[in-house]
Amino acid sequence: MEGAEAITRKMLQPGVQAILGVIFGVLIGLILSLIIAALVKEKAQPATGTAPSVP
Repeated sequence: MEGAEAITRKMLQPGVQAILGVIFGVLIGLILSLIIAALVKEKAQPATGTAPSVP
């Protein structure tokens, strides 16, 4: 039990929390951006040799 308390005390230090906050923020941002990109991705157009027209 003392080992768990020692680890908990280390994890609650401000420096460790700041580092973990950045790491988890980047991971969550990456996951969300991949999900959103998959949802809004347009279907690929077949290659016709001409540039696509702009609407």
